[in-house]
Amino acid sequence: MRPQRLLAKSYDKDEHPSGPPGFALLLEHTCDVADAGEALLHVLGDHVLDVAGLPASESESGRFRQAVRLNTLIQDLGKANDQFHEMVWHSPEIVQLLRHETISGLIASLPEMQQWLGGEFDLGVLFPALWGAVGHHRKFSERHWRPKLSEKVKVYIGHEDFKEILKLMADRLCIRSLAIDLHDLTIGTGRSDACDLDATSSVNSMIDQWVFWVEDHDEPALRRFVALVKVVGIAADVCASAVARIAKPGESHPVATFVKKNLSETLTPSDFWQIIWHWAKGNVKECECLTIPVKADLPPPGLVIRPFQEAVAESQSNLTLAEAGCGSGKSLAAYLWGQRRCQRRQDEGRAGFRLFFTLPTTGTTTEHFKDYALHAGIPDELKALCHSRAEVDLQFFASDTAPQEESDADDLDESGRVRDPSRQAARMLQAQRDKIEALNLWGTPLVVATADSVLGLMANARKPVLSFPAIVQSAIVFDEVHAYDETLFGHLLIFLETFPRIPVLLMTASLPEARRRAIESIRPDLVRVSGPVDLETKERYQRPVLFPADEEVWRGVRDCLADPKRGKVLWIRNQVDWAIDTYRRCFDELSDPMPFIGLYHSRFRYKDRVQVHRRVIDEFKSPRPAILIATQVAEMSLNLSADLLVTDLASIPALIQRFGRLNRWSTPRTSPSGLALVCNPPASKRNAGVRDFLPYTEGELTQAEDWIKDLCKDSRCFGQKSLVAKFSEFAPGGAVDLPTARSNAVFVSGVWQTYPATTRDGGTTISVILERDHEAFPKRRLKDVRFKRLWLREHEVAIPIRPEIRGWKTFSDLPIAPRKHVCYGPVDDDDPRDRIGAQWHDLPHWSIV
Repeated sequence: MRPQRLLAKSYDKDEHPSGPPGFALLLEHTCDVADAGEALLHVLGDHVLDVAGLPASESESGRFRQAVRLNTLIQDLGKANDQFHEMVWHSPEIVQLLRHETISGLIASLPEMQQWLGGEFDLGVLFPALWGAVGHHRKFSERHWRPKLSEKVKVYIGHEDFKEILKLMADRLCIRSLAIDLHDLTIGTGRSDACDLDATSSVNSMIDQWVFWVEDHDEPALRRFVALVKVVGIAADVCASAVARIAKPGESHPVATFVKKNLSETLTPSDFWQIIWHWAKGNVKECECLTIPVKADLPPPGLVIRPFQEAVAESQSNLTLAEAGCGSGKSLAAYLWGQRRCQRRQDEGRAGFRLFFTLPTTGTTTEHFKDYALHAGIPDELKALCHSRAEVDLQFFASDTAPQEESDADDLDESGRVRDPSRQAARMLQAQRDKIEALNLWGTPLVVATADSVLGLMANARKPVLSFPAIVQSAIVFDEVHAYDETLFGHLLIFLETFPRIPVLLMTASLPEARRRAIESIRPDLVRVSGPVDLETKERYQRPVLFPADEEVWRGVRDCLADPKRGKVLWIRNQVDWAIDTYRRCFDELSDPMPFIGLYHSRFRYKDRVQVHRRVIDEFKSPRPAILIATQVAEMSLNLSADLLVTDLASIPALIQRFGRLNRWSTPRTSPSGLALVCNPPASKRNAGVRDFLPYTEGELTQAEDWIKDLCKDSRCFGQKSLVAKFSEFAPGGAVDLPTARSNAVFVSGVWQTYPATTRDGGTTISVILERDHEAFPKRRLKDVRFKRLWLREHEVAIPIRPEIRGWKTFSDLPIAPRKHVCYGPVDDDDPRDRIGAQWHDLPHWSIV
């Protein structure tokens, strides 16, 4: 039966017994999406074209605006069909012949519609708008547009609501109205009942038309233009859906108001000085007693800004590469860079300033947020921690919150020092929850995030796509770019190529020459800044010992722990089971007095891993002797300094990162005390007598062994610069595969197709839920989406992938690991020897993390 009103969304019928609310109606939703698109165009203006290196001339700007407007107006035309209505009304499980986005494309491709729209727009505007419309759910590829086994579908293009949408289109686009009336049509399989359109042949014909046109017009500028039309349209749709649903009755233009208010939130130069003052107060001895001004406009007295940091801050290029070793002050340089750019923008009278500070891992991201942003002296709603488990980390920070009756004024003492960090974390968490989740970063001008939160844009990942209006307005710091895998680094390259006028600061301790050349090949405007000479050349490390005997290793560990001026040991193993074996052996080898003994790897439940992380950091800051046994997760995730490093032989980049944890707080005035013992990995169980090189290649270990030998023959002590210089000599000379990187960046390579791709290389582990945790989940909270999501993030644990997992039951798409297959030693176990995390009961010795 033909519906009285066309629907765009499902709704709670108990909450709205008299009929569908406005946000659920197709006509109103189309208006809301068009309003959101118009507001985004108003806020972003020609800036979005400019940062993508596209001409922002009046004609090009007009073409872009018309393409976005048309995109937002035709996205949901295909929802005017009987199968979609049955799905949102009472049968969510129904199999639809075609997705509604594909039907939208078919409607716009009807001869009557093509004659109308084609007479108003050239194909360089019409086709990008269509591609944005069919891809606005990031689900338009062959597996999405292919017809399903279903009955024919009736499309209500003769409905009064549909006619009103066509009138809305003419009005919003300032074009003549459609001259003829459309009549309902049917789309079928062509196998039985008669239909107006055959699904398969019609879709193929539509796509063929697009393919042939692209073959004649394909060029980088077109791909960027299309990508921008798509991403603004996606943001408009999600914004309209989210805001309209929660808008107050009678509220005037809630969607446009939301867009303009949130995207107008910016940082000031004083905000950056606040960040720097708060950091200096906790980390620079000369600044401990300073009173932080309400509005700082100068660096704190006593803070010495190094020439290297000043050079980074003053860089005028849109792409700067800061190459400096661990502990050289790159993070401070980055905030000075942000402050100077923010000041220049303000002096020039241009719109406000935003900053994304990104890192490769969730651990480093959270630590950086805690050190620089959490207590930075700027309002909680203007800063955000952004990664897949950010809410869990903020919850952990807030777990010891002070009583709620205390006033906010009690949070700072008379000198501006934070009295109760947990209260600030609790308010930070609440501020983040109060925002509409999907659009959380629109109103947040300071974002500390994983690199995926930005570079996932190149893979059409959901959150980065929805965050695009914030990303495109920001300056972006990519820290520790040497740690990117091939896929993520490829996305970085194409991001830099696609957005040549977004201010970007790259930071690294060491970058292979091939990667540096790849950056320079696509961005000749790259400016390189080297680290401080005194720190880079400072002889921070003693000559490493290559392949020491077992007894020599344990003697070195005991001597270090017994030294009252040293006492901190970091031992990094290449595989988890090796780390567990060494951890347990520590309890037999070390005693009298027993030091802190910690184990850190990726196979703890996330809630336990957060606790382990915090305990380790605290213990390494205390005067108590401490030894940490870890896997390669410690290479970046732990901001600590060890006096002795024991490490398995690994790849050269991994060893440089591990050396970076050694004597980390060294200054030009301190003596070289950092010693590394580089151990030969055990023999492989699969190939007796041959060392187990996983997770690296045999060639990488051989190359690293030669690198260590070359380091040892030069001098008795050496610095960070020597590590990097030798790395350049030994690094592979192969070029980065730019064509593959461009192909993988589906944000621009997809053109008329839109679908999510991968952001990183594939891993060897999978996240699961332990059977015991699943049994303990409070069943009364099953329908509480927020609670369930947070609970899953807290309890998920990574285990090595094995075939048995395929047959396991799932909970919210996560496999449930049976007790008989996976054991777990929690961090609160009475016997510290059993605090080992997750293991297969028959875990083979060669499994890796």
